Amino acid sequence: MHKALGLLGLARKGGRVALGEEAVSAACRSGHARLMLLAKDAGDSVRHRSDYFIRSGKPPRIELSFTKEEIGTAVGRNVCPIAALTDVSLARAFVLALDEPELDDRSWWGWNIMPTMEPKWSSLYDPADLGPGRS
Repeated sequence: MHKALGLLGLARKGGRVALGEEAVSAACRSGHARLMLLAKDAGDSVRHRSDYFIRSGKPPRIELSFTKEEIGTAVGRNVCPIAALTDVSLARAFVLALDEPELDDRSWWGWNIMPTMEPKWSSLYDPADLGPGRS
């Protein structure tokens, strides 16, 4: 099994992926979808509806080199033509696991895939709170 498909299975077990048109639509409308995935053999109606899903939630979309049967097997279904990852870290790991050269330029994402998080230690830890002589 491809590493990216393994990550999809992991996302399913962790509840971090929306599977199927209705779930993807709901994830996009609520703003939780971080990356939309389309199988290479997804039907025209699924592709057309995915355009509407993107307009509502604005997640980036990738057409995968996997069939809907391969994706379905990875997530424990018969077939899965469309899915959406709802976790930024898993979306980033999924893209990196694809190893596709056209995805190396991350400018198509349109948003920061891995935001830099500056820890705010001052609000979490103040040495003065420990008392004299402790730090």
